[in-house]
Amino acid sequence: MWVVLIAWVVWEQVSGTNPAIHPGGRWEPFHAFDSHSDCESLADHMNKEAGGIKHDRGYDYFVRYVCLPDTVDPRGPKGK
Repeated sequence: MWVVLIAWVVWEQVSGTNPAIHPGGRWEPFHAFDSHSDCESLADHMNKEAGGIKHDRGYDYFVRYVCLPDTVDPRGPKGK
């Protein structure tokens, strides 16, 4: 019998009106967990505390936190 262990990663996504940010937003790994429920708890907490719309230097930014399996990279495939 195989046991598959999946780690979970809270990703921070920053998108906004600044043209320097990729249209799909900037994704950065924030924190990793062994447990999906712990990952979701931190993502929910961060969305309540630090997520939402921010304003800086004339641009609007939207920040959100998402919990994904470590096998998923929201930045997309790596190219050569």
